[in-house]
Amino acid sequence: MQAKPKSRMIKRTVVLDPAVDAYVRKVWAMLIDSGADANYSTSLNMLALAVILEAQKSPGPLPRDSRRVLWDFVEKPESTQSIRINDTRDAILKFWGKQG
Repeated sequence: MQAKPKSRMIKRTVVLDPAVDAYVRKVWAMLIDSGADANYSTSLNMLALAVILEAQKSPGPLPRDSRRVLWDFVEKPESTQSIRINDTRDAILKFWGKQG
């Protein structure tokens, strides 16, 4: 019987904006609530992968309002304070649907 190959993990250090961190932590809590064995890194990777997969589905550029929020974030990170963190769970469920 052959041993399972180890997955290759690349460890990096990143600094997340507080608004992004709040979303990652909310995803982490949702994963734990659903019974998954998840950690912060798993949650960040899941969130990033979901965004990439959703972006691949949509032909053409991002809508103008989304582009404006992203560029506002680059120009002045405090602009993300307008994002309502309390609505995160509903937004994530709408984005991904239910587990499974």
